[in-house]
Amino acid sequence: MEVKLTYNNLSGYPNFGDGHFESTKNLASWSIVTARRINKGPLNPNGDKAYFIEEIQPSRPDNPVQTIPGGVPVDAPPGAATGGRFVDGEFVPYVEGQPAVPTIQGTPFYGTMTKMQKDADWYKKKLWADIRTAYDMGFDYIVIPTTKSIQQKTGSKGVYDTLPNVANKFGFDVTKNADMRDYGFGAPDRVVEQRLREAEDIQRGAEQVEDDFGPYGKDEIDFEFLNEKYGDHKFHIIDIRNKEKVFEILNKPQPVAFNTLINQTSEALFEATTTV
Repeated sequence: MEVKLTYNNLSGYPNFGDGHFESTKNLASWSIVTARRINKGPLNPNGDKAYFIEEIQPSRPDNPVQTIPGGVPVDAPPGAATGGRFVDGEFVPYVEGQPAVPTIQGTPFYGTMTKMQKDADWYKKKLWADIRTAYDMGFDYIVIPTTKSIQQKTGSKGVYDTLPNVANKFGFDVTKNADMRDYGFGAPDRVVEQRLREAEDIQRGAEQVEDDFGPYGKDEIDFEFLNEKYGDHKFHIIDIRNKEKVFEILNKPQPVAFNTLINQTSEALFEATTTV
């Protein structure tokens, strides 16, 4: 699902957009989220409900479409991070060398929007919105990939290793760089069986040590598989099972820059929207 943080519509102000989601007006930031089950076991057969943040980014309303010599726009791939504005209800990308959202620039609203995007605290507001969304939807945990995982997936670094520190400062229970294997992640049985057969072929006739699988067993296979699939065998996890504590934190003003998160959110007129 998509969880978007947007500015509310304001009468008299034009709407800006982002090429990631051309139908969403006044997009501030967004995340792609999946629901998964973790901690499955004999005593917890259904596991716990986890809110996985697969990707989190700010919008880029003043990011231009690339051009070739002569100013001719290059067709951007679907979902490209290009900015623009809405004209008669249609998203119009901002083209480099042409006026950038001219009816917005120079207004206090545009200045507030661009300052929020360029300042470091955009991800604090977005993480707050994700925690609130996960709490409202009854999740037990929020899982954030490591920067190492994201680099393999998208090639970007992002703020992923910073987010658990932010959540910890908010007051939430956080485990940074948790081993995915401790939460039930690993290679499928068929992969384990195949790799064990391959290892047996290689080691046939060699003396077995340590356990039935020898020095190469399920734990090593899980490690290999997770690093191959996700680029890392670790992730960051926020525990939100204590609903009373989470409710208390979510309703307590949090310091952000020179103001509180609640006041900044109110002043900027943000709202979180979820698209399934």
